Amino acid sequence: MVFRFIEKFPLAAFLLLTMFSAIGCQSRTVGHLLGRWEGRPDTAAGRAERDAERYGDTAPPTVSQLSKTDWENYDLVVSLEFVDRERIELALSDGSEPVAGEWSIISTSPIGCTIEVDTAGESPESRVRRQFQLELDERDGVCVGFTMREVGADRQLGALYFRRPSNE
Repeated sequence: MVFRFIEKFPLAAFLLLTMFSAIGCQSRTVGHLLGRWEGRPDTAAGRAERDAERYGDTAPPTVSQLSKTDWENYDLVVSLEFVDRERIELALSDGSEPVAGEWSIISTSPIGCTIEVDTAGESPESRVRRQFQLELDERDGVCVGFTMREVGADRQLGALYFRRPSNE
């Protein structure tokens, strides 16, 4: 019976398969992200070091002399928590400037996903909706970190690299 459906409606079968595949990828990605993370400005040296770890390169990483991104000019740590499949909280690591909102995955790719974060303030005018591209840093099926870059932002802004807090 399934084969007859596929023969008669190949496009519908393809769309159903694609939809179920996307749902599975999103569910897996959500599972990787849930919990607390600490983010710092990503650097060329940090990327080179992670690539060396990821690909088993034993040579010390060499970094070309790239200009610093805007984020690299600040010594900051961002605390981010994907509370559940809908809620997100973030603040500076000292607890200042807290923001809470809702989040959702709006697309997935082989290396990560794009999320949308919707924060609402005291009034409807203070509502902010932003999208971020997350590139997962997976090792042996475990997400050890991810880079987060705002969609549409100038590339010079840079990215934040998030890891689990060292005390967890």
